Amino acid sequence: MSEQASTRLAPGRLAGSWAKLTRAQGHVEDLRRAILDSCGGEAPPRVLSTRREFDPSNNLILWIAESLPEIGDDWGLIVGDAIHNMRCALDHLWWQLAIDHLGRKPTEEEARDIMFPILTHSTRRSSGNTATSNTCAQRLPRKLSDSNATTQATTRSCS
Repeated sequence: MSEQASTRLAPGRLAGSWAKLTRAQGHVEDLRRAILDSCGGEAPPRVLSTRREFDPSNNLILWIAESLPEIGDDWGLIVGDAIHNMRCALDHLWWQLAIDHLGRKPTEEEARDIMFPILTHSTRRSSGNTATSNTCAQRLPRKLSDSNATTQATTRSCS
């Protein structure tokens, strides 16, 4: 691996992404513990206890829920926080990839288009202007998918 590539991939450059992923993992563990507590602490948790019966009069197999766990009021919040942190980790990663690609910090105009998910079609901004698909952030995925993209110099402009 070249010195330039190893510098670009240095863990310190991605500390923000790793911190967000670590926080998301904490939320997932919190949810796992809450589910275990709700299911009586048995691992793996049996979230839904069911049984099946055959109904000969209708020629059907019926699945009957015998018990349901009590779903905590905060479970949705925990899931939302985990997903939000995962999304932020991708935003942090994409920002670093843009810096690597441009060889500099993006301008204020470019920065508005650097986020994950990456849009590859025209979209409406809140101002009502139509953003074109000709922005650096939208061309970057194609360039990164090129197998040679990781070995090319990153000081080029986006053009």
